[in-house]
Amino acid sequence: MCGVREGMSVDWIADNLYWTDEEKGEIIMSRLDGRYRRVLVRGLNRPKYITVNPLTGSALSIFTDSVVTYYASAPTGRRH
Repeated sequence: MCGVREGMSVDWIADNLYWTDEEKGEIIMSRLDGRYRRVLVRGLNRPKYITVNPLTGSALSIFTDSVVTYYASAPTGRRH
């Protein structure tokens, strides 16, 4: 069953898509074509919005119902 998706962000450099699942309290990512889907973060309190900074390749901001900002390292999928 699909949860509530409210936030979505695109890393256009690495071709990754990030989104929130408010009901499950998760941040999920996949390639833009839907391949390699995986949960990055679990146990959040109703994540609403998400931003990613493709220029740094690591800044991920998550905004929840309680107006707390969570920062984590975001895997970029880049090959160095």
